[in-house]
Amino acid sequence: MFVIILFLFAGSVAATESQNNVTAGDNAVKLDVEDNSIITAKNSVDISHSNIESIDKSSKNIKSAGYSVNNYEDMYNLIASNISQKSIEINLKGSSKYALTKPIVFNNSIYASSITINGNGHTLDAKNKNIFMNISYAKTVTINNLTIINTNYKKSSTFSNNGTLTLNNCNFTDNSIKEGGLIFNRATLYMDNCRIRNSIDDLEEFIISYPNAKGTIINYGAAYITNSNISNIASSSASFVDNYAYLYLKSNYLNNSASDFGSIVSHIYSVAVMEDNIFSNCTSTYGGVISNHAVITVKNNKFYSNRASVGGVLYNNGNVTFTSNLLRDNEASLAACIYNEAFADKNTGDVYGFINCTKNTFTSNKASIGAVLSNYASVNFEDNTVNANLASDEAFFENDGKSGGTAIIDNNAWMNIRNNKFNSNIAKSCAVLYNRGNVSFVKNNLTSNRVLDNDSFVIENSGRINITNSYFNNNTDNLRDMLIYSSNKNYNISGNTYLNNRLNNSIKTSIVNNTIRVQVKLRDIYNSTVYNGSVVLYSNGRLNNNASLTNGVANVDVLTKNVYKTNNNMTLNYVSLDKHYLNTTTNFKYNSNFTSYVTVNNINDVTAGCILTVTANILDKNGKPINEGHVIFKYNGLTIRDNSSQTVKVDVKNGKVTYKYAIANNTKTSNATMEVVYTGTARYEESRMMKDFKVINKATIVVTTNQTTVKMDEKIKFIATVKWDSKVVTKGFVIFKINGVTVKDAKNNTVKAYLKNGVASYDFTIPDGWSAKPNKLTAVYSELTYTRLENKTYFSLNKTQSHFNLTNITGRQNKTVTIKGGLLDEYDHSVCGTSTAIIKIDGVSYLNDNGKVKVYAIVNGTVNINFRVPVDLKKGNHTIEVVTGTRNAYIGTRTKIILTVQ
Repeated sequence: MFVIILFLFAGSVAATESQNNVTAGDNAVKLDVEDNSIITAKNSVDISHSNIESIDKSSKNIKSAGYSVNNYEDMYNLIASNISQKSIEINLKGSSKYALTKPIVFNNSIYASSITINGNGHTLDAKNKNIFMNISYAKTVTINNLTIINTNYKKSSTFSNNGTLTLNNCNFTDNSIKEGGLIFNRATLYMDNCRIRNSIDDLEEFIISYPNAKGTIINYGAAYITNSNISNIASSSASFVDNYAYLYLKSNYLNNSASDFGSIVSHIYSVAVMEDNIFSNCTSTYGGVISNHAVITVKNNKFYSNRASVGGVLYNNGNVTFTSNLLRDNEASLAACIYNEAFADKNTGDVYGFINCTKNTFTSNKASIGAVLSNYASVNFEDNTVNANLASDEAFFENDGKSGGTAIIDNNAWMNIRNNKFNSNIAKSCAVLYNRGNVSFVKNNLTSNRVLDNDSFVIENSGRINITNSYFNNNTDNLRDMLIYSSNKNYNISGNTYLNNRLNNSIKTSIVNNTIRVQVKLRDIYNSTVYNGSVVLYSNGRLNNNASLTNGVANVDVLTKNVYKTNNNMTLNYVSLDKHYLNTTTNFKYNSNFTSYVTVNNINDVTAGCILTVTANILDKNGKPINEGHVIFKYNGLTIRDNSSQTVKVDVKNGKVTYKYAIANNTKTSNATMEVVYTGTARYEESRMMKDFKVINKATIVVTTNQTTVKMDEKIKFIATVKWDSKVVTKGFVIFKINGVTVKDAKNNTVKAYLKNGVASYDFTIPDGWSAKPNKLTAVYSELTYTRLENKTYFSLNKTQSHFNLTNITGRQNKTVTIKGGLLDEYDHSVCGTSTAIIKIDGVSYLNDNGKVKVYAIVNGTVNINFRVPVDLKKGNHTIEVVTGTRNAYIGTRTKIILTVQ
């Protein structure tokens, strides 16, 4: 029905054009019919400057012809003067730029019905004084390889087309951009492989300065635009195409476009198809790229970095098929990619506002509300991939009064969300899906999505929602359950898979005969069971028992350890085996029903090397003393044994036991436990109680030196003082370490400094060659009856002054001489390692064959320097200076000797 209306509409336009001849009906084209520049059919037109190719004018049967022209006037006159050919082809030659001096009107006065202009790379420049063409309904114009610039004139369009206009491989710059638009199409337009680029410095400022600017193409007919590149365009509405009829866009690239209402506006009753295009950096208030009020198909396009206040890519209240598109880095205040709302046609009663959104990829889009989509009508959202989108509090444009950072998908009406993948999306508040309408959410996969606010969820419902057969994995910050929340009971949730979402749960307990039945349940909204994990029971702060969970249930037997008769403080911890569920804790009071109980008196801190006295009471279930059986003791979990390695047993008498235990001297300061275990009898069951206490070791070691700085070959005394509870320790020995290396004697045996009156010392001689730096000294004491003790201090090693021991030498010109001697430290010991030296003869450095200063090596203090006496060195005495630099261990030096040249 729509197609029939479209053709009737086109016919009506054509009829109107025929009746009015050259006067266009649309305000976008207003030509002054009194202007003598308008083409009329004149037989007197001079075409003598044209190169007419292969034309026999005397023949009346010729229907087509080809011409070459050298300027715009020739082309103008040629078109006007033709009275024999229905089809003419014009080739532009000569100067590369023609001055477009007057518009061409193709009406009934023009004999040819088909005109082809081959621009051959030429440029038409109107200098903003003219437009180019007005084409009537009966004319067909084809333009190839032509550039047209500067046609801003009298609010008119550069092209006004009522026939068939074909543009191939053409370039357009600054054509009717302030008013009128490049092309006003009422019939058929074909544009292929063209380039439109305007010289607009600031697109936003341009819209403000020229509020009446029209779109690049205003279409009331059928427009087919393919393989073209459009950039730097701006208008108050529809900066690229203002479509009222049929539009087909394929394989175009639109970049850097600005408008208040979309780069492409498709009006009611129109149809548009857009496929395989790239749209980038388009900005608008409503619909960064597309503002649709009709029927459009958007397929296999790429949308990059487009922006709007509402609908960063698409603003829709028509019907849209949106499939197989890629949308990345688009932004908006509301709906970074797609905004959809309902529209009721008062003329027909039809209601629009439906989007069939399938097989698209949404990546890294950002909005204050609805990072992918905001819906107020009807959307089928199926087989899409939604990755790494962000709903944040940042207001990119006007916020529209809604809460910021809300939802990747914001639904306020009806949506079918099926078989999509949602990965790594983040919303600050509310949810990744926020539903206030009606949603069917089936067979979707959600992985690693999360919300940032503490009271928000990945899916939030305040309308009606059905969530079934979906897969949820790792949608959490690992701190809490943030998966699904509903403010009402209008939900159906079933058949879903939940993995690693840290789902919240609750623990319910019941007690029968000292057995605790534990039920771990997820929140009702999940309609699922806790399948794994374990429960751990603590009695009065200590581990009592544990059990595995099966189908959400576990039975835990209360063991007779650390349990009193009444008023026990019990804690149950549910521990998930993985990240599926949150770990949960519950506390409760418990009165036991055992036949025996152990109570242990409190134990104060104990000093290592002292006696610990343990006192305990063993009572029956009525609180009366038990007078049979025995107890054993466990220190830090290990059963205490006597010198014969037999378990220590103490009989119970009148309900009491007392035991004295010696804490070893070598026990480190630490927390400790003592457990009293009543082993039970035929009448009484086993019971036990544990107490905490602290062992304090009062042994100390202090290490010092008799001096803080020392040099090589000097002695330094290491001193270690060992005490126990302020008393000197007289047994044992101390070893010393320097920078982690154990000090050894001349025979490579570890030096052991034995204690005398609590002090161990050792005189250490600093070896030759040690680097000057701070050194760490560690003293370690170890003896069987005491714990290992260790402490450290530091001493510094200073550099040692070095000096030469050399003698004078004699030599001949151009002969080799040798300087022999030693490089010594201040104790006249040879300098260790390798030192470098240079020599100077009479103050001039001695050079090698390459013209560089000759460097000599002195190894372990031995000087053996060979050099050739210069041939030009005069006979007599000369000064030789030997110089060595500073090293890590030694201060450099220099000395002079005499060279006698004979």
